[in-house]
Amino acid sequence: MRLAIKKKIDKVKEVSEKLKQGKNFSILNLKGLPSNLLQKIRKDIRGKGEVLVLRKAVLGRVLKENPSLQSLVGYADHTVALIISEYLPAQLAEMLRASGVRVYAKAQQISPYNIDIEEGETTLPPGPALSELKAVGIQAQVKGGKIAIAKKATICKSGDKISLQAAKVLRMLAIKPFTLFGHLLSGIDSDRVSYSEELLTTPASYYVDGLRLAAVQACSLAVNAGYINGMSVSIFLKNALGQAQGLTLNAGIVNDESIRFILSGAMASGSALGGKIPVVPVPAEGEKPAQAV
Repeated sequence: MRLAIKKKIDKVKEVSEKLKQGKNFSILNLKGLPSNLLQKIRKDIRGKGEVLVLRKAVLGRVLKENPSLQSLVGYADHTVALIISEYLPAQLAEMLRASGVRVYAKAQQISPYNIDIEEGETTLPPGPALSELKAVGIQAQVKGGKIAIAKKATICKSGDKISLQAAKVLRMLAIKPFTLFGHLLSGIDSDRVSYSEELLTTPASYYVDGLRLAAVQACSLAVNAGYINGMSVSIFLKNALGQAQGLTLNAGIVNDESIRFILSGAMASGSALGGKIPVVPVPAEGEKPAQAV
């Protein structure tokens, strides 16, 4: 018993020291996370981070002893891991999403999209598989010693529960409709800013697109209100230039900007008049002038 307590105390000291030296901290949800994916996460952040899978009592103790990590204490009672890394929690969440693995469907899971079986040959040999394919509405036949899909079929629509038979067929055809990745529940960065689960589960592109749209709308509002700032000034200058060019053309003022438009207009007018002005041939020496034609 004393040995177990000593090991626990030593572990708390070891982890506490790592927390003092760490920059960013994230809570990784281990519930339903396959061991091979956990190993992949460890490999992906190796050299720039560490995944600590600790006993709940140890995790709770080290978090409580660190004043800046109090918002993470509540997660110590869950099946989680603590990640200490150089990556901001939001950056780490993006990395985990990008490094997800494709997995087979299980019965009763909700289909993320329409799952289609394309027309064409398969690697399945004739036998019971033919009946199983037909059982989920797939038109299949034997062709060249293999089962072939005669016509494209949707065996599960987006939002529907995947049946046991459909899940079995998808596995037979090596179709993996789901992506599994590490899910962060919370995080704290080096500036001790907290990251909520909602923030960490929302792709960065969502916020980037939102900021881009807001910038466009703000610029449009500034232009309509006649307010000049760093974003709207270029639009005001372009509009002013266009108005100035229009004014010089209407007034017949010649300058470096208007000369090309004036010459272009003159050439167009000349071409238009060319077909309307009578052509008078030049008489040869000693001949009488010809009539205009």
